[in-house]
Order: sequence, then C-alpha cells, then structure tokens
Amino acid sequence: MAIFDADFKDDLAGALLAGVIDGGLDVVQKIFPALVGKFPFTPTIDPLPQADKVILLSASAAPYLYGKYKRAPTTLKLGEGMLSYSLPMVVNKIALKQMGGT
Repeated sequence: MAIFDADFKDDLAGALLAGVIDGGLDVVQKIFPALVGKFPFTPTIDPLPQADKVILLSASAAPYLYGKYKRAPTTLKLGEGMLSYSLPMVVNKIALKQMGGT
C-alpha cells in the first residue's frame, strides 16, 4: 500500500497549482506596483477581495465542474484540490475585511 494514493496526489497537485498561480499574481503585483488598480488587481464589490482572487476562485471551479460533468475523476480531484486552496483563501479575505483587517 502506497503512502499517498492517486486521489491524494491529484488533490495535492490542484492545491499546489492554485497556490502557484496565486503566488505568481502576488509577485507580479509586488514587482510592478503601477499595476495596482488595473485589471486584475482592481477592487471588486464590498466585501469581496481583489479581482485576481475572485478570478482564481472561478478558475478553480472550472476543472471541478468539468470533471463532474464529464465524469473524469482525475480532473474532478484536481479541481477539488484547487478549490481546497482558493475557497478558504477568499473566505479568509472576506472575513478579514469584515473585521477591519487588511
């Protein structure tokens, strides 16, 4: 029996992929401060976070929904992993905004 089964590996790959995309967007925003306020680094309606975080959440839902529709288990698990990173991140940003944090 393997320590990590295929489902876990797909979940982990999805979470890491979403994390790399989020981190890459954050690095771009830090390196090019002139982009702040321009798409996708624009504020959205209150209490949602910046548009890049909402786009990442939407992009994470796409493989999950595709895997559900086509009954593709690998794509479904990859989407679940991406959502396991991006959904709590967006909920955390919303909660921090509501409590007066940044």
